Amino acid sequence: MIRLEALSRHFDGHAAVEDVSLEIPEGTLQVLIGPSGCGKSTLLRLINRLIAPTTGRVLLDGVDTATLAPEALRRRIGYVIQGTGLFPHLTVAENIAVVPRLLGWPKAARRQRVEALMELVRLEPALATRYPAALSGGQQQRVGIARALAADPALLLMDESFSALDPVTRRQLQAALLDIQQRVRKTIVFVTHDMEEAVRLGDRIALMQDGRLVQNGPPDALLRHPVNAFAAAFVGEERALMRLARHSVADFMRTEPPFPLAAPAVSANLPARQALSRLLDGQPVLLVTGPSGEAVGQIALQDFAQE
Repeated sequence: MIRLEALSRHFDGHAAVEDVSLEIPEGTLQVLIGPSGCGKSTLLRLINRLIAPTTGRVLLDGVDTATLAPEALRRRIGYVIQGTGLFPHLTVAENIAVVPRLLGWPKAARRQRVEALMELVRLEPALATRYPAALSGGQQQRVGIARALAADPALLLMDESFSALDPVTRRQLQAALLDIQQRVRKTIVFVTHDMEEAVRLGDRIALMQDGRLVQNGPPDALLRHPVNAFAAAFVGEERALMRLARHSVADFMRTEPPFPLAAPAVSANLPARQALSRLLDGQPVLLVTGPSGEAVGQIALQDFAQE
């Protein structure tokens, strides 16, 4: 677990981060979001001690990171930046194996780790001998993620990692990250300025403004109950659509029918497109049907819409 305690960082009298306290449970994908200059990237750098706090402290699994040697701390943390930062003179395999090589892993162990990680991030084995310049932007970013995971760190930091990519590639990498997270369950702190990306990826979202933490919690909480006018404006007017994009019908469906399924208005033979679009008179309920038009459940609209 990561715990930030009253963390502040000042530059020439200006507070880039001011009195931020935040707990990030193990295995959580925590998003940091906010407008440019709000302090989210500075907060990320404070976590791995690329910069030191002016006041406050960072605890990793209960240990104050200020008591650890910087190199020992950073070996426990993977770091993925915008633009990947790959070494252009090293092949894909050599880039991924940089940290294990520095740690003295045997050659065979490094090779096995590279192969496993390339499979994890969905890179073709044939790419192992290529250089970064021969890869697409999306492929380079996958290599960057693999390199960050190479030494099996407890924590992964990602700073605007997908922001420079085209929308299609960005969407693919978001899906890849969710897939990786489902399989390896790392603690991830992900910085973005894109609210849709934050809602899609985050287990929790921390919204920042002028160096301060405004609101932190599950995406649904931020979308449904922004704490102030700034949070509401930042989330935007389409927050209901964002919630829908995060959920599937199964998240809201009840399997018990709201009425006898033999009733004429809800016959199991009713075509799916009609059943799904019919709002029954006097009942704020939608009928969910299976592939053959059979009724499989219901959605009470108030369960979704209730604030």
